[in-house]
Amino acid sequence: MSHAPRTALAIELGPYGIRVNAVSPGLVTDAPLRSADASLTPYVQMMLDMTPLGRTGAPADIAAVVVFVASQLDAWMTGSIVDISGGSRTGRPPVPLPRPPA
Repeated sequence: MSHAPRTALAIELGPYGIRVNAVSPGLVTDAPLRSADASLTPYVQMMLDMTPLGRTGAPADIAAVVVFVASQLDAWMTGSIVDISGGSRTGRPPVPLPRPPA
């Protein structure tokens, strides 16, 4: 049976106490782009329309998960991919989301 590289590594390195996990971020933008709707490119807008949380990620969103994966809080996790995409990979078709009132 063939395994994906991360699971093969997790199997091979687990006995040595080495965990193998990956972080898979979605679209991450900086603060000026997130706050300036008029400047959104069509691609960014399409990604927002596909994201149930209705926003792009911030660097801090990704950093928090990386800190968790690198810590002992996930000491029993290996061979995993952590999807940090605001739900954009849920299969939601690109449909404009209603914007909450300001």
